[in-house]
Amino acid sequence: MTSPKPGAKVFISYKRGHQPTKDVMTPIIARLTKDEYAPFVDESGTGKEGVEIGPWGRQLYEALLKCQGAVVFVSQEAYHHSPWCRREWEILAARASAHGLPVVPIFVDKLSKEEMAAFPLAEVQGFPADKPDLETQLSTMLQKVLPPSEITPEDFLALHHAWLRYRYRSSPAMGDELFTLEDIYQNTECGDLPWRKLSPGFGQYESQTRVDWEKEKIGGRKDALEAVCTHLINPNFRDILVIQGTAGAGKSSFCLRFASELIIEHGLSPIFVRFCDLRLSRLTSSPIEEILSEAVRTGPEDEVPPISSVSLICDRLLREEATLYRGICRHVFVLDGWDEISLTGSLSYRQQLMSLMPRLRDFFINRPGLAVRLILTGRPSIEMGEAEILHGDSRVLSLLPLRPEQLEKMANTLISQSPHWELTEDSVNIAISEYSKWFVLRDKESAPARTKSLEIMGLPLLSLLTFRTIAGYSGTISELLQTPTALYKALADQTVEHYGNPENFVGPEGTARIAGDQLRLLLRKTAALISVLESETITYEELASRLREEKDKNLEKVVYDFSNARPLSNLVINFYFKGGQTDLGCEFLHKSFREYFFAEEIFSILKNFAIQNPTAPMLPTSEYWEDFPERSPQFELARCLAKLFCPQWQTPEERRNIFWLLQNSIREEPEQWLGLRDLLADVYGWWAEGIPLRMRPRWRYGRREMDPPLVDELMQWCLPFTREDSSPLRSTTVDGHLGEALLQLTALVHYELLEIVVHQLPPEKRIQHSYQSWDPNSKLCRFRPGGNARYLGNLLSRIDAVGFRPEGSALNAAFLAGIESTGEYLSHKTSFVVNFSEANLIRANLSRATLVGADLTNADLTEADLSGTELFGADLSSAYLASANLRRAGLKDATLIGADLSGADIGNADLGMANLTDANLLSANLSNAHLSGILFDGANLTNACLIGANLSGAQLIGANLSNADLRRSNVFGADFTGANLSGTNLTGTHIHFAKNIDRAFGRKRG
Repeated sequence: MTSPKPGAKVFISYKRGHQPTKDVMTPIIARLTKDEYAPFVDESGTGKEGVEIGPWGRQLYEALLKCQGAVVFVSQEAYHHSPWCRREWEILAARASAHGLPVVPIFVDKLSKEEMAAFPLAEVQGFPADKPDLETQLSTMLQKVLPPSEITPEDFLALHHAWLRYRYRSSPAMGDELFTLEDIYQNTECGDLPWRKLSPGFGQYESQTRVDWEKEKIGGRKDALEAVCTHLINPNFRDILVIQGTAGAGKSSFCLRFASELIIEHGLSPIFVRFCDLRLSRLTSSPIEEILSEAVRTGPEDEVPPISSVSLICDRLLREEATLYRGICRHVFVLDGWDEISLTGSLSYRQQLMSLMPRLRDFFINRPGLAVRLILTGRPSIEMGEAEILHGDSRVLSLLPLRPEQLEKMANTLISQSPHWELTEDSVNIAISEYSKWFVLRDKESAPARTKSLEIMGLPLLSLLTFRTIAGYSGTISELLQTPTALYKALADQTVEHYGNPENFVGPEGTARIAGDQLRLLLRKTAALISVLESETITYEELASRLREEKDKNLEKVVYDFSNARPLSNLVINFYFKGGQTDLGCEFLHKSFREYFFAEEIFSILKNFAIQNPTAPMLPTSEYWEDFPERSPQFELARCLAKLFCPQWQTPEERRNIFWLLQNSIREEPEQWLGLRDLLADVYGWWAEGIPLRMRPRWRYGRREMDPPLVDELMQWCLPFTREDSSPLRSTTVDGHLGEALLQLTALVHYELLEIVVHQLPPEKRIQHSYQSWDPNSKLCRFRPGGNARYLGNLLSRIDAVGFRPEGSALNAAFLAGIESTGEYLSHKTSFVVNFSEANLIRANLSRATLVGADLTNADLTEADLSGTELFGADLSSAYLASANLRRAGLKDATLIGADLSGADIGNADLGMANLTDANLLSANLSNAHLSGILFDGANLTNACLIGANLSGAQLIGANLSNADLRRSNVFGADFTGANLSGTNLTGTHIHFAKNIDRAFGRKRG
């Protein structure tokens, strides 16, 4: 046996501050030194009493990568309470597996069978600390140490694999919990479909817009890990795998579980890259492999591990064949979070995807030789379908909600491993029971599409947050779980209150700390400013600079303290923020947190204005183009909202959160919000009149001069203050974003206060009263978004001029309940294509409006006034029109498949050739309506009134007309095959040549 080379480096992994470990370690280090080894004992990052704090330094990384052998001291203390040690073990285990690095575990304490199974070095021979002559045995084993060498790309890959496995197996969940991701992970399940079935333009699916991937009957329910591996090891599959799911669905967690599976079970090498780490500003100047290599992480964001001198991802890597699977590359590439791309320069999110994705396909897929596996993850998005990376055979795995049994299993783990949560079986049982009810109904066609109920608990991240929040929650748990926003608010209330108390804080020396109210304000401001920049991160310099702009000295100092003491990751708000280098800034742990706190910031501003202005002040008479007087509430509110709304479209989640916070507060104290209602009408009118786009006149030295329009300032506000590599947005983009947000926000507040009748200012005294409709009889105040001139179509076209929007067509799922739009012209014959799909138009007044060809699919028009409205060729499929007024409406050739018209008044309306297949017209009034040629197949017309209606040539196959009133109607040539006419009144009805009416009526005609 050869002697060790003098100076051979031996890494010592140990738990600091643990005396039994120190007692065993001291003589061993002395012996290694005597035998001419060079033991490395890390003392960096150690606080009082040996507590491990702070990020890893470069010296520690290099010691782990350059060591030629290692001794690991294993104790119960290290195993359960030292993430630092467990990270070292993962790296050493990866190097031992990849390069045969000699590693010797010394067991200070005995591990149980279960603990040994999870020990990263379980397969490496170790010794108990009390073994006789341990020092000699150890020195002998280390004699096979390798000669010194430079750090190779393979070492970096080993470091990368160790980081992935540490995050899954050893890292404390949520940054500070007693359990790991592996402890609570539930096998994610998914639907599995080829891209051609989810996208139009492929064969038999060409005519459809999309398949609903959330329906299990479409893509089935499979174990996601098995589904991915099945495609991955199939030598005939040479395309991309996509894993998609909503926020919190567990995409990133699944990727970490998947990476561990590849290493252990398949002998494959996962390479995990986050889209947000890609420096896409270099796409035009650098090879794609260089950009990808730079984004391969080997540690957390607040550390700077060594950098490989050559690209980790290269052609050579892609030519390495898997040991177990012929024809397949050994390395599997996972790019996580396409929806979290950090915007750079002047390129939009869509433009960056369109530029990046084809290059990824060319580099990984469109190449000869071995089949290279590329897996992409992210939220479902229209842009991915347009990015020219997915082909017909690409597989799309859509993550599905957890089953109740999985949720229960997770809860039981939390109860046993998180006693500090005070999570009880009773509270868990209530939550599981509520979730089970939703789970049974969620995929049924009969379930209301507009009710999401408890879907949040089906998402792994949000289910974890749910259990954390209901632990010790004093309120009614079932009520808490009815909406995601309620959960986030409760989570924020409890977390900020508990951790925001500096007096009770015990933590590492030098850690910054702030009080709860200031902490919450910082969270809100940071979320808002990140959203303004359309990014997922903000530098401390940028944050401080913008707070200076807002003249908030207190928060500016807080940010300064953070950036000059420790990163935000050392605060309790690491529950909300990811750790990061001060030059990279702070980033929320999850996008949902940012979306909630951004909404809370908007709500807090609105509430402050409501409190300070119980009545909107009257303003002096002015021209339509004039701005508000400076320092007036209208002037200040317009600027506040413009800065928040103009940079980006509101996401559905942000809007949901804002609306929930507003609705709950308004319903508690409605009178308090009346002043804000009128202020919002003024501000909306200010936008509608184009005042932010107009130059601003002022008198100077006895003459009029023109200042630049406000939109110029807003475009500057949308750009980073501390970066030069960005280009301004178009003024139409800024204008459209602001207009859409004001439109829906103003509609919401007016609708919530529709029934509130108080002594109010007469409309002629209001400066922008043309955007409100005051009923002198009922004293109802409605929001009139088109103004007196009925310009709603023009204003919607102005919003749509932005062009691209993440949700597709304009005003999809918009909130327009209770609006006054009498006589508006919203026809498809104009340049504007109106899309009210899934819009909330409850109790809206659209009487005599022109909506020819409009898209109102799934729209909620309950109790809406559509009397005399022209809806020729409109699509109202699955729309809610219960108790709506459709008298004399023009619905010729309209599509109302599956629409709910129960109790609606459709008297004298024209529905000739319309399609009402499977529609619900229970107790509807269709007296004297024109229904010739209409399709009523499978429709429910029970108790409907069709007196005097013209049903000639109508098709009523399988329709239910029991107890309907068809007196004096005309059913000439109508088809009643399979219809139910029991109890129907046909007195005076013209039934000649009607098909199968006798059979349907249940008797022969006399």
